[in-house]
Amino acid sequence: MITQLRFLRLSLSQHPSYDRILSLLKSSGSAILLDIGPGLGQDIRKLVYDGVSSTSIVGLELDPGLLELGFDLFRDRQTLNVPFVIGDLLVFGSKSTDTGHEDSDSLNIDKPPNLHNRFTIINAASLLHLFPLPTQHRLVQAMIRLLLPQPGSRILGWQLGNPTPMDYFDTTNFTLQYRHNEDSFCEFWAEIGRDTGTKWRVEVCEMSWREETAFGEPGMWALSWEVVRL
Repeated sequence: MITQLRFLRLSLSQHPSYDRILSLLKSSGSAILLDIGPGLGQDIRKLVYDGVSSTSIVGLELDPGLLELGFDLFRDRQTLNVPFVIGDLLVFGSKSTDTGHEDSDSLNIDKPPNLHNRFTIINAASLLHLFPLPTQHRLVQAMIRLLLPQPGSRILGWQLGNPTPMDYFDTTNFTLQYRHNEDSFCEFWAEIGRDTGTKWRVEVCEMSWREETAFGEPGMWALSWEVVRL
């Protein structure tokens, strides 16, 4: 993300659902967005710039060093009041609600909070495509535990895909990743619904991937998506 300067692209504001998300956060006194893996926090800062209250946003980041770089870059350590929680989605979204442990840390929050059933919106950009299919299932089930269990709660994001759903071995990080197309992503959420006893409306859009990169397989493209709980 850093070496390719993708943190300058403000991907959330370019999402097809951004205007709807922005309106919901600004008009509702109770809606809260969780940004998973905010990195330098550029999308969070864009939300604040566009008028969203800092009390309506939370960031969950695994690497506190990225957040520190964000404060250094944007020079707003004393003025950005959005809470950032340091930790692993799979821990905070586990079936147990006991997320505290001795080496936990957080920024702007005194202790690791219970995040279950708290959020109206989750932004999960550039996340699922980093993992094999079974881990994608675990990550999404963790997200669902953090969402408010009510109709209209939603998860959105974008990720790399492929016209042919496939496992891809990333030779940069030596990890196995799974690429979806539109059909496989819809089936993925149908399975999630069956496993969790939930129902979802899935909106997914296939987009061309025009970047010149040193990674990726032939035919790689991007998927922009939003799922809404029914």
